Amino acid sequence: MERELSYRSLPKWILLALVSATTAWGIDIFPTLINGRVADPSLFPASVWTRSCTATVVGERVVFIAAHCVSGSISFTVGANRYTASCNVAREYSGNSTADYALCKTDKVVTGIPYEKVNIDPARFKVGEPLLLTGYGCVRAGGGGGNDGTYRIGESTIRRMPSGSSNDIVTSGGAALCFGDSGGPAFHVAPDGDRYVVSTNSRGDIRTTSYLSATHTATARRFFDAWYQMAGMKICGIHSDAVGCRGTAPQQPTNFSIAHPLVQLEGKVTAGNESRLPDIKRWLEDALNAMP
Repeated sequence: MERELSYRSLPKWILLALVSATTAWGIDIFPTLINGRVADPSLFPASVWTRSCTATVVGERVVFIAAHCVSGSISFTVGANRYTASCNVAREYSGNSTADYALCKTDKVVTGIPYEKVNIDPARFKVGEPLLLTGYGCVRAGGGGGNDGTYRIGESTIRRMPSGSSNDIVTSGGAALCFGDSGGPAFHVAPDGDRYVVSTNSRGDIRTTSYLSATHTATARRFFDAWYQMAGMKICGIHSDAVGCRGTAPQQPTNFSIAHPLVQLEGKVTAGNESRLPDIKRWLEDALNAMP
């Protein structure tokens, strides 16, 4: 039986019972990846927790997540900064649960991290190869354990690739998805360490088998293209000129200068803050003009 992996899919009375059990008995009932291991957070800074699902930052202002995880907007933190994002769901999802795609536009540029790359190459991997499953969801078969804010990872073998109207990559053996992993990325990792997000975590039997909505299908590509036309935000791995992507040259600071009767100023605006340059120059000029 396939089950969505977000806490949104649980009846409210179950959630209330779980919270009560946690309070009364100190039991850790919210989950993390089954058969996974704790990841080094510094290696996955673009994987974020939205309090009910896992998500991935894949551009300056772009977050990739499962459609069933969102109902308009999400929020998350990266370092000390908090972000909110408005989300759009693939139109095919309403009639096809394997098109479990959503993209969200953040309220400001996500700074201080490299963004993950989205795969659009159907030849990058095949049946029998491993994928790296990841998420903040449950640790025990059937659900339960964890949810201590820890990101976990684990390998699972591809058993089936997308075909026809199905966008599913099906994996089993090793790690498996659990409640709370929804929306997170599965990675294909090359021998040289380069990696791509190949899917979003969609569904699973909460024991051994996971269903991942692949990013390389025609349905996914149509959604990515339509969202870009609407939002105007470039996606790493899809747009060659997207900036700040993992494995690409870091974005350089932007130079600026101010010619003032009192002084000639030259400086650099750090990457990710280019949109604030007019305000910075105006503030500096006002400060100089206010001098006696």
